Amino acid sequence: MLVESQNVLKMRDGLALYGGDADGKYWLFDTVSGQHYRLNHVGFRALSLVDGVRSVEQIEKECATYYRVETDVVSSDIVEFLTGCLEKGLVSM
Repeated sequence: MLVESQNVLKMRDGLALYGGDADGKYWLFDTVSGQHYRLNHVGFRALSLVDGVRSVEQIEKECATYYRVETDVVSSDIVEFLTGCLEKGLVSM
């Protein structure tokens, strides 16, 4: 299933984001299974905006504003990343 602009996503319970340490590493931890995922800054930023209220389109726009680029520049990467998160069961619609 492909995430679309109008979709509103929510992170699954038991997940925790960690980032911005001295090494510049970003992580998503599954506190239930113990799995962890290394994220890049864009993935970390996108997941930090997944709150069950914002649409994917709003997340794209907020990321574009944050990185000072046009929405088209980040849109496909964010959709691809969030689709992967959906397929792994990390987020839901």
